[in-house]
Amino acid sequence: MPRSDPDTSVFAANPAVWQEYGALFDHFSPRLKDYSTVFVLSDREFEAFQKKGITHLSESHEIRQVFPKRPINDIFQTDDDIRLLARSIRLSQEGIQIEYSQAGAQYKIGARVSTLRVGNDEAPVRLALMMLPEKWTDIPENEAPSVAGEKFKLTGDPVKNAERANDYKAFTLSHEVTHLTDMAKRNIAVNDFDPAREIPRSSQPDETIADRGGLADIPEMARKGLITDPKILDQIVNVRKIETFHDLVKHGEIWTVGKEGENPGRVVRDKHIEEHGTGFGLLSGDTIHEQEDRLKRTAAEIADVRRATLDNMYGQAADGKSTPMANLAYRMVQSNASADPGYLERAVKGRPVDPEEAQRIAFNRLLTSKPQVVRGMADQWERMPSLSDEARGMASDYKAAYDSMIEPKTAPKVAAPEAATKPQEPEAVSAPAAKPAPAQAPVM
Repeated sequence: MPRSDPDTSVFAANPAVWQEYGALFDHFSPRLKDYSTVFVLSDREFEAFQKKGITHLSESHEIRQVFPKRPINDIFQTDDDIRLLARSIRLSQEGIQIEYSQAGAQYKIGARVSTLRVGNDEAPVRLALMMLPEKWTDIPENEAPSVAGEKFKLTGDPVKNAERANDYKAFTLSHEVTHLTDMAKRNIAVNDFDPAREIPRSSQPDETIADRGGLADIPEMARKGLITDPKILDQIVNVRKIETFHDLVKHGEIWTVGKEGENPGRVVRDKHIEEHGTGFGLLSGDTIHEQEDRLKRTAAEIADVRRATLDNMYGQAADGKSTPMANLAYRMVQSNASADPGYLERAVKGRPVDPEEAQRIAFNRLLTSKPQVVRGMADQWERMPSLSDEARGMASDYKAAYDSMIEPKTAPKVAAPEAATKPQEPEAVSAPAAKPAPAQAPVM
């Protein structure tokens, strides 16, 4: 049971949320001395917002109805303050899933935080919105959507899973609190004084800082009884490695723009790395920037060898001579393209490529969505001497993480690239055309 008084704690939450998280709120409150209040919004609050139309706040008394014991009018004193609050809540709602059943709308809340500073430079008030499900049930493998269809070794024992959910909850709270303390240290906020001011975006280094903070907290939380089994650390790191590697393989696409007649066109590489792609730098001695630079280098190298591997499989599959899974993927792409005129356009996400390249990209997307194929590629790349130690080490680490978490299946054979050397960098490589920056979502 929580020890502190919920009405005076930095965390403002409803009684059911305090029942679920109170001991963790007590543990983390001393770290949040730079914040006036951390408003905790659960599925219950978002349901209330939906009913009251609080996505378009105009007066502070509307939020007071949700947190009646907080001095709301002392915090939000001006129209700009209210606009910042409204904007923060609106952004907090992005990504929240609403599931419908016979009982009506059910809100599915994932853990995230958003920060805002109201007032002015002379009298600033730093606040946070924290989104948490009223009842925590997540376990680490729920954060591995790329292998969601696989059978996890650790899943099945309901008692053990309840303990793991509790331990993962403690890590997640530490992750989010680290975001808050890091932003306070850097003296920034997602929504800061002026509603028109440009918003700092969450980045992959920010997520690494938060993950490292969460992992570093695990031993102390275990000593205090907030965590049952410190081995949850290994499961979290393994899941992060699985997702980071799958992300690089799934999104490491290369395509050509402007190819026409004798014009070879311009080769474009997608170096996409998810913000949460932190897996290979959590336990290393690298600084945050060293890790980011290393991951970018390795991502480019993985994109090269991925292209060589998949191009080889595509060429062989056209003659029915690749692996059974690749041959099937090739036939499925051909069949889907014939039956649905919009299939290839959706597969290439509007990229200006010719039909043959669109078919290759659709083939790549279909094949790399299969966890066993990615696992087979990693097995091949781990033993490829032309790759750097970093790339081979990443493949090896991914394999170890995958095999520790997932029940084994027979991995399909992967056709090796025709050339046994590292693919050459294209002469003209550029990044994808820049897109307008989206509205800032809350930090995850």
